[in-house]
Amino acid sequence: MTPIESVSANRWLPVRRRLLSGAGLALSATAVALLGGRESLAAAASGGETEADLRILRTALAAEREAIAAYQLGADSG
Repeated sequence: MTPIESVSANRWLPVRRRLLSGAGLALSATAVALLGGRESLAAAASGGETEADLRILRTALAAEREAIAAYQLGADSG
């Protein structure tokens, strides 16, 4: 890369940083706005969903344990 190309490429770094910072700030603000005031929705959840939630959590835990065992087997083998 020639010095001229290097200067030209580096010229856009501050602009890109500002763009990414602004996008991150906007996404964070949107997430806070969406999550705010959701207590009423959480309280309205029925108890019948608890069994399904527990089943999902148990399945995820079993998959996690299987992954740990696989990583351990790989680490021990070589």
